[in-house]
Amino acid sequence: MPSSPLAKAVAGLLIGHQGVTYAMSDITRDYVIWTNRVSRQQERLHLPILCDKAFQNRRGIEMTEFKEFPTPHLAERVNPLNEGEKRALENATDYNLRLALERSEAVAASAAAQLRTFMETTTDCVYTLDRNWCFTYLNRRASEEIAQGRDLIGAHIRSVFGELEDSPFWEQFNAAMNEQTSQTVEGYFPPLGGWFEVHTAVIDDGIVAFFRNIESRKAAERERAEDARRLHATLDTIPQMVWSMSPDGTDAYYNRRWRDFTGVDLTISDADVTRLDLVHPDDRALADERWNASMTNGEPYECSYRLRHKSGTYRWVLSRAQPQKSDDEAIVRWFGTSTDVHEAFLAKQALETSEARNRSIITSTPDCVSFLDQEGRIEYLNEAAERAFGMLTSEPMIGRSWIDEVGPGAREDARRAFDVARSGTVGHFTACHSDESVTVWWDIIIAPIAVRSGVPSGFVATARDITHQKIAEERANWTANHDALTGLANRTLFNSVLEQQLEDASACDCAAAVLMLDLDDFKRTNDALGHDAGDALLCVLAERLRDSVTDGNLIARLGGDEFAIILKTIEGQEDVERAAQSILAALKKPFVYDGKLLDLKVSIGASIFPQHTDCRSELLKSADLALYEVKSAGGGAYRLFSPEMRANLKARLNMLSTARSALDENLIASFYQPKINLRNRRVNGFEALLRWRDPSGKMRKPETIDAAFEDLTLAAEISDCMLDRVVADMRQWTDDGFNFGHVALNAAAAEFRRGDYAERILERLHKAQLVPSLLQVEITEKVFLGRGAEFVKTALHTLAAAGVQIALDDFGTGYASLSHLKQFPVHVIKIDRSFVRDLCIDEEDAAIVRAVIRLASSLDIAVVAEGIETEGQLSFLMKNRCQIGQGFLFGQAVSPKELPAVLTRWSGSGAISNNQRC
Repeated sequence: MPSSPLAKAVAGLLIGHQGVTYAMSDITRDYVIWTNRVSRQQERLHLPILCDKAFQNRRGIEMTEFKEFPTPHLAERVNPLNEGEKRALENATDYNLRLALERSEAVAASAAAQLRTFMETTTDCVYTLDRNWCFTYLNRRASEEIAQGRDLIGAHIRSVFGELEDSPFWEQFNAAMNEQTSQTVEGYFPPLGGWFEVHTAVIDDGIVAFFRNIESRKAAERERAEDARRLHATLDTIPQMVWSMSPDGTDAYYNRRWRDFTGVDLTISDADVTRLDLVHPDDRALADERWNASMTNGEPYECSYRLRHKSGTYRWVLSRAQPQKSDDEAIVRWFGTSTDVHEAFLAKQALETSEARNRSIITSTPDCVSFLDQEGRIEYLNEAAERAFGMLTSEPMIGRSWIDEVGPGAREDARRAFDVARSGTVGHFTACHSDESVTVWWDIIIAPIAVRSGVPSGFVATARDITHQKIAEERANWTANHDALTGLANRTLFNSVLEQQLEDASACDCAAAVLMLDLDDFKRTNDALGHDAGDALLCVLAERLRDSVTDGNLIARLGGDEFAIILKTIEGQEDVERAAQSILAALKKPFVYDGKLLDLKVSIGASIFPQHTDCRSELLKSADLALYEVKSAGGGAYRLFSPEMRANLKARLNMLSTARSALDENLIASFYQPKINLRNRRVNGFEALLRWRDPSGKMRKPETIDAAFEDLTLAAEISDCMLDRVVADMRQWTDDGFNFGHVALNAAAAEFRRGDYAERILERLHKAQLVPSLLQVEITEKVFLGRGAEFVKTALHTLAAAGVQIALDDFGTGYASLSHLKQFPVHVIKIDRSFVRDLCIDEEDAAIVRAVIRLASSLDIAVVAEGIETEGQLSFLMKNRCQIGQGFLFGQAVSPKELPAVLTRWSGSGAISNNQRC
C-alpha cells in the first residue's frame, strides 16, 4: 500500500489534477488496471489498496467485469462455478495473486520513480498538508518559492503564509479539508506578491495543493484588456454601430453608437432582450437565415433589415460581419458593423420605385422611346419603337444611327433637331411616313440626358403617333375655314386667300377682282317657308356659283346671304363683267322647293385691284359700295365700283352723323302743309313734314339727312321723335277746339323692319286719347319692294283695321305693280309733283294724271295732287275731278303754332279763282 508523502501526492495528482493524470495514464496503465481489478477481488479479502472511485470514474474504467487482465494468463469466468471448481480456483487464485502482487510491486516502483522525477521537475509548486494544516511534502519548485532554504516539513501553513486567511485561497483550502472537495481558484496572494492559480485535492490524511505563478499570464491579460479598452474607446468614437461576438454569442461587445441607437446594452446579461428581438418582426426570418448560413459556411455576413431605434421606431441598417478563423478554419470570433442607412435605403427604395415606374411607363407607353448615345446611335428601343421601326426595316436597330432610321423625308429635320439637343435644349420636328397602305404622322422630340460640362451623356427621343390628331386638325382646320352649310370658304379663309392673292398680284404686276354678292329677298323666303327652305336656297346658290365660276378662283360665304368671289387673274373690266353676267345667267333658272318655285335673284358689286385700290380692306369696301348701289336700285344686277360711289358714301355718312346730332340735340321739328278739298275750298287735313334746325338756326328739309331714313336705328328714332311731336300737336289742337281734319305722317321702309311699327303708333294714339282716324300714314312704292316688305303688309293691315288711313305717296314714279293696290289697304293715292308740274304743257303727263284720277275713282280711292303751284294746274285737276290738292298755291308748311291761322284763312268761301285755265 503506497503510504509515503510522495505516493499520496501522486494519488492526489491522479485523483485531482486532470492534466497530470492524463499525462501519466499511459505510464501507469498496468498498475491502474491491475489495482482496479485487484480492488474488485479485495472487496472480499479486505485488502487496502491505493485507488478510489474518484480516480476510477475519471479514467472511465468499469469496476465490474473485466474481459482481459494485465497479464495474459489471468482470466475470469463470468458464469457461476460449482463447489469443485471453486476450490480449484481458490488454489489457483492464491498462486496467481502472489505472482500478480510481485509483478505489480515492481511496476509500481518503476512508476513511482518516474512520478518522483516528474514531480520534482515540474514548474508547478506542489505540497501536501495533513489535517493539522502542517506541511508533509514540498517539491523542489515549492521549496524554492515557499521555503526559500527553510525546512517547512511539520510547519503550520499559517506560520508560513500569515495573510492566508485574508486571501481567496483560505476558503478553498477549508472546502478541500473539511468538505473533501477539490477546488481551483485564481487570485492575488500578497505574501508572495503575485497572481497564482491554486488546485487542491483530497488525500487520505489531508490535502495536496498544486499552484503556479500566473503573473505573466495576468500581465498579458491586463495588456490585452488595456488593448481592448483602447480599442473599445476608439470604436466608441466611430459613427457606425460596431460589434463582435463569439460564435455561440456568449462573449459579445457593442460600441457606444449601438447603445445610443438601440437604447439597449446587450453586453449585460438580459434574458428578456436578444439581438434578434431588436430586428423588425417582418425582417427577423431573413436576418436569422443569413446569420445561420454564414455560421455554417463561414462566409462573411451581410443583411439589410429594420432595427428598433430607442424611440420605438424602426430604421433600416446594413449589417456586415467578418469571421476570425483559427488555423484549422474554425470560427473563433465575429467582427461586424451595423450602419444606419435609413435615409439612403428609403432614397434607394424611392429611386427603385421611380426607376420601376419609369421602366413601366417606358414599356407600356404607346409613344416610341429611343435612348441614344453621344453620337446618336441607338442604345435602347421600347416595344412601341421596335414596332414603329419595323415599318421601315426588320433589321436589328441597336447601334444604328437614329437619324438615318427616321425616314428619308425627315432626315434633315432630324439632324437639325439632334444638333439642337446637342446644345443642351430640346429639339422638335414632325415627320410623315407613307407606304402603299397607310400614312402615319409622328411628333418627335429629342432631349439631352444628364448634361455635364455642356456635353450630354446621351439623348432620349420620343415619337408620338399623331395621325389621328393630324386628321382631326385637318378636319378642324377645314371647319375653321369653311362654311358648314355650303362647304364654301368662310370669311376667315377668304380674307387670308385675298391677302395672299393681292401680294402675288402685286409681285407679278397683275390684276385681281373681288365680287360681293347678296341674295335678294332672302329674309322673305326664310320667314315665309322656314329656315330649311332658306338653307336649301343657299346650298343651291353655292352649287350654281361653283358651276359658273372658273376653276382657280375662290368662292366664299361670308355669312347669312352674303357671298364673295376672288377672281385671281383678270385682264380688265371685261373679264369681271363677263364673270358677273355668267353668275346672273346661271341663277335665272328657278329653284323648286317643296313644290314651290323660288327665285335665285342676287345683287353683285365688284372692285378691281389695283385699279380701284391696292389695299385689301379698301378693295372690299369698294365692292360693298358697288353692291349697295345695286341694292338701292332694286337689286338683281351687277355694278362695278366707281369713285363717285365713295363720294356718295361720304355724303351718306355725313347725313347719318347730322341726323344723329339733330336727334341728340333735340333739333328735330314738325311742320305742317295743308291739303285742300278742291270742291269746297276747305282744309281737308295736313301733311307733317320733318324739319331740323342747323347750328345757324336755319330750318333744313329732310333731304339733307335722307340716308338716315335707310338706317334701321336712326329711322326708328326719327320716326319715334316725329310721332311723339305729331301726336302731341294733335292733342293740343284738339284741346284747343281746332278741327284740323287729319295729319298725314310719312313712313320710311326702315321703320317697318323693326316689326312693331303699327303697334307703336296705336299705343301713342291710345295714350293721347286720339281716335286713329285723325292720323294718316304715307308710304312710297319703294316700301313694298325693299327689305322688310313682309313687315309692311302686316303693319298696314293692322293700322287700317284700327281706322288709320293709308296713303300711297309718289304714285307712278316707282316700280310698284297695280296689284299692290289690291294687296295692301290703300285709301289715298298721291300723284307725284313730277307729273303735276308739266301737265299744262306735256300731254303725256296730263294723260297720266287723268288716268290715275280715273283709276282711283274706279277703286274708290281718294286722290291727292302734290306740287300745285299755278292756277292752271289747279283748274286742270278740278276739271278732271281731282278731290284734294297740296302745294305752294295753298301755302307752305307751317309750325304747329301757325296752324290755327291756316285753318282760319281756309275756313271761308275760298281764296282761289277758278277762271284761269291751262
